[in-house]
Amino acid sequence: MQSLAASRPNLWEAGGCDVNWWVPLLVAVITGPVVVLLQMLRNENTTQHAESRELLHHMIIKVDDIHDDVTELKDDFKQHIKDGHGNQVG
Repeated sequence: MQSLAASRPNLWEAGGCDVNWWVPLLVAVITGPVVVLLQMLRNENTTQHAESRELLHHMIIKVDDIHDDVTELKDDFKQHIKDGHGNQVG
């Protein structure tokens, strides 16, 4: 029994036009704008990423400043108690 592929003539090798030439053209027409749109979104995301990194860096500096202030207040409070001012009732 012959396979279906063997019984069908290969028109491409015989000089025929069995290949649908419009398929690659259709794919290019559809994917072209999609690729351009994705590239635009990628650039936007890159810009947003840079802005987010700058904001994160600013927040880290603020948190470090607050940590330093809390540490200083904690040390002052310990010294205040050590000096005997923590047991006074008014």
